[in-house]
Amino acid sequence: MKINTPYPCSFDMGIIEAFMNKFRKDGSITFIKHFSEECSMKGAPACEYKVKR
Repeated sequence: MKINTPYPCSFDMGIIEAFMNKFRKDGSITFIKHFSEECSMKGAPACEYKVKR
């Protein structure tokens, strides 16, 4: 997932997690982490996340 917002990574990851939890099956866990070294908080145009349930 690629996100280009002016908000910090932790905010974007929280939004992704909340969305995934809304539709999760009982007992499933959502994992979210940066997919690449590029980060909008370090000057990159966007952050890429790997999302796995």
